[in-house]
Amino acid sequence: IIMTKKILSAITALACVASIGATVYAEGENTVDVTSTVEVPEIEITLPTDASFIINPYQLEVDGSTDSIISTEYTIVNASECAVNVDITLLATPNGNAAVSTKELTEKDTKNSVFLYLETTTESGTYADAYTGTNQTVFATKATTVEDAFALAVDGTGYYQIFGDAVSNPTTAWTAEDTVSATLTFNVTPTVIATTTTD
Repeated sequence: IIMTKKILSAITALACVASIGATVYAEGENTVDVTSTVEVPEIEITLPTDASFIINPYQLEVDGSTDSIISTEYTIVNASECAVNVDITLLATPNGNAAVSTKELTEKDTKNSVFLYLETTTESGTYADAYTGTNQTVFATKATTVEDAFALAVDGTGYYQIFGDAVSNPTTAWTAEDTVSATLTFNVTPTVIATTTTD
């Protein structure tokens, strides 16, 4: 039998294809095990390295402000590979004669009390003029968690600032040791932010 070179090459090619990545199964039930992998995103957020606020009970002018609590605006930036949800846990620790109040202060308060709350927003500088409870969480001496404080897209930025009040005429005058330390703990989890479409 005489084969041409062209026919012989075709037969050789078919044989090679059949031998790559294939298994010959017998008649009847056969099983293929399929494995999986999970693509896990790299989570990275940017937070301030130095944060502080001023308790100003005697409403002195500090940097043009006479507020009882003077704080700057801080940011959280999502530098992750995906959108993230951010929970924030707040904790306040009084020092010296200072006390932490979880209720708004009145003229009847005579301790060196401080009322502190954290307000969050998605637009810089857009904060309420007073405590309303909306997007605001009060600091306490026991940890309080703000769930879903931010939902940040990739490269998204959230803004937050500390506000509050301090008793101006306590029984014992304020001293430099009567401070309050505030701790903010950020818990970040990856998520998918749903997009809305319009017809």
